This record gives sequence, structure tokens and C-alpha cells, in this order.
Amino acid sequence: MTHRFTLRQLEYFVAAASAGQISIAAAQCNVSQSAMTVAVRNLEDALGARLFVRIRGGVALTHQGEVFLHRAKTVLDAAGETSRFPFHERTDVEGDLIVPTTYMVLGYFLLRSLANFRKLFPRVNVVPTELTREQIERRLARGQISIAAVILSNLQSPKRVHSLQLIQSRRRAWVSHDHPLVGRESVSLADLTDYPYVIPRVDDGEMNAKIRWQEAAKQPVSWLHASSLEAVREMVAIGLGVTILPDMLFHPWSLDGRRIHAIPVSSSIPDIRVGLVWSWERPLSACESAFREFLALSASR
Repeated sequence: MTHRFTLRQLEYFVAAASAGQISIAAAQCNVSQSAMTVAVRNLEDALGARLFVRIRGGVALTHQGEVFLHRAKTVLDAAGETSRFPFHERTDVEGDLIVPTTYMVLGYFLLRSLANFRKLFPRVNVVPTELTREQIERRLARGQISIAAVILSNLQSPKRVHSLQLIQSRRRAWVSHDHPLVGRESVSLADLTDYPYVIPRVDDGEMNAKIRWQEAAKQPVSWLHASSLEAVREMVAIGLGVTILPDMLFHPWSLDGRRIHAIPVSSSIPDIRVGLVWSWERPLSACESAFREFLALSASR
């Protein structure tokens, strides 16, 4: 059986999955709510599967919807790459490309871009290297590395490097499926003070969380720590605590199959910004320059 759907339907589906509300997704895509609803319904009909369920305050992905979301993003990425790079692979650039990056950026953003880059530049040997933000800034300052992919909003010395923003991701509160706050249109840090707060020990997670709470002059009832994002996701899913993390990391299901809800935060919490940084002093190699240009074009769509 052949499933027939359009790229526009996939775009609307991904937008709705990210926003968690059809009305917000429609506004982001500059279409009416009814057009967005019809497009998603037609996509479900074409697939013969239910992608969303209605919940208080919006919609949530079904398990089939979560599986299809990854495939939809892959198709949209491929379509985007085809439109930006319509010709055959580049064979005029070759060599080693070392890409220092941090835990979150590598696992939740960079790997997909690296896969697409390798298709276009098959003679470039790509080697991602996971480092901390502190290590990256120190090595850039010493001229030991030339370029890196980082969370720009975490940089302690942003004026000492060139930078290029690639994506921006809002932060939302994550709670379990049966949490008392589910159904709220938004929450504030004050609303979260009665619950343990889960902090990931990666990419300055503890530093950023403490700064946000200190600026709001608030304090959660207790702090919980986890060394991986999957552990954070599971702790939230079983109701041990709540957290605030960017949408680029969000999945509505934990590894154990428990549902997680993301709620907009009304408090003044800045978006996370991810991008490239490179040295003022050390010139980029041909491979590094090609990688920077590739990501810049990819991010511009």
C-alpha cells in the first residue's frame, strides 16, 4: 500500500508536535487553525494511524506519532538539503574534520547535520569529539582547536571568538502525564516550588538552573541530579520531580514508555541558542570552512 502525503502536511505535523497546541503551530506556520487541523487529519488518514490525542491544553503525540515524528523530520531534512544543495557530492574538499562539541549539542543536534555533511563531502573524514564547554573555550583561546559546536548562550567569553547561531529553542517545564500542573496553559517558577527540581549534570545544567531560580528569588522544595538526559526524562516521567529544558531535547515519552508533558513557562527564561564558534587567531582549514558554510546554509531555510 502506498501512503500519499505532502511535505506541507509533514511540516504542519512537526510544528504541531513541537508546539503541543494546534493554534500555536498554525500561528507559527502562518496558516489558519482549521487548515492546520485538516492537514494533520488528512495525514493521519493517509497513514491509517492516529498521530495525536487531545489532552487538557492541547495535543500530545501517540506512540505511533512519536515514531513517525522522527521519520517526518528525516524527510524534511532531506528535502531541505536537496533544495539547498541540488547537485552531486563535492569531491574537491578532502581531509580530516575534527568537530569538538558538547554532550547536548552532539546527541540532539549535530549528528544529523554531520550525516548530511558526509553525504555531500564523502572525502572528508568527520570526527566529532565530546568536550565540556570550559574545555572548548580554553582550547579555542590557546589555539589548540579552530572550530566547535556549542550552546552559544552558555559561553563565558563570547567576545573572544567568532560565532554563528544555527538554531534557537525555547525552554518549557517538563512534568509527568498525571502531574497536577498538566492542563495549565503556562507555569511560572513559583508554580514549581512545591516539587523537586531535576537538574542534568551536563552542558552547564546546574549552573543555568541555579541562576534562573536565584534571579526569581525562588527555591524548589529540593534538588535532584542526573548524569544523563535519559535519566532526567525518566525521573520526570515517573513523577519524582519537574524540570525546565529546551524543546530541542524534548520527547513526549521516556525510555520506559511513560508520557511526559511540556508546559510553556511564563517566567522570563531565555531560549537556548546553539551554533558554531571559531577562533579569531587560527585560520580555518578547507574542511572546516566547508562545514561552517554547510551549516550556515542548512540553518537558513
